[in-house]
Amino acid sequence: MRLRSAILIAVLAAGAPAQAADPAHVARLLDTGTCFDCDLTRARLAGAQLAGADLSSSDLTGADLSGADLRNAEFQGANLTRTNLSFADLRYTSMIYVDLTGTILEGARLDQVFIHTDRFSPVVDDATLAPAWICGVRMPDGRMERSGCLAATE
Repeated sequence: MRLRSAILIAVLAAGAPAQAADPAHVARLLDTGTCFDCDLTRARLAGAQLAGADLSSSDLTGADLSGADLRNAEFQGANLTRTNLSFADLRYTSMIYVDLTGTILEGARLDQVFIHTDRFSPVVDDATLAPAWICGVRMPDGRMERSGCLAATE
């Protein structure tokens, strides 16, 4: 009996998450709409109303923001690795120097989103990104995308 309990505990521990969101940071984000440099790793924020939120420099690795309202949000320097943003409203957001490796963007609203990063390999098809302004981004196929860059004016 002890051996089975020890094995069960070992299996459960191996599958346990190594890190989770800081509950105080999640509460601050939901209360104030601002969470600069926060640990929101694997936070469960599906459907959250976060229009205008400032998530600059925050770690959102593996977070679930599916269906969230993130219009006009600021993600400068945020880590969005493997973040679920499927069907999120990201219109008018700024994603400068973010890590979009493995980020799920299926069905997300990307109208007038500004993306500028060198870590860009989201789970999405090119057609879904059409409304976004993409500037200085190395696409998964290796080409440099600059279609959304503003031309220098004199």
